[in-house]
Amino acid sequence: MDKQVIYYGIFLSDAEAAKLKQIMWPYIKPKEGWREYIHHMTISFGEPTDDVIKQYIADNMGKRITLQVIGYGQDNRAAAIQVSGSVSNNRIHHITMYVAPDAKPVDSNRIAHWNMMPSEIGPITVTGTVGAVYKD
Repeated sequence: MDKQVIYYGIFLSDAEAAKLKQIMWPYIKPKEGWREYIHHMTISFGEPTDDVIKQYIADNMGKRITLQVIGYGQDNRAAAIQVSGSVSNNRIHHITMYVAPDAKPVDSNRIAHWNMMPSEIGPITVTGTVGAVYKD
């Protein structure tokens, strides 16, 4: 019997997450009590229904993908970076950085205001591996 997928994503190594945290520190700082994630960019929550996303997962499972950081956003529940370089069924492709004590990473989907990265810092990239998280 096949395992049931919770979500597909591009998963960062600890080293890539640490690099991203350091680079983004001037722009995104967690508030007191916030939890750190910096774990993945969601491609699809659950099994995808979109044929483009299905094909992307099939073609790239286990492969390393480079994402470009293009912006950042924060509200009273979550902080995230906006990325490009992959498909996603999220309206804003992002990696959740931090969430408030009473929040969940999904709350970063509700960030209303996103800032573009300043051009003077140059391109920022982060690399991760396409994979899936399964129900136990």
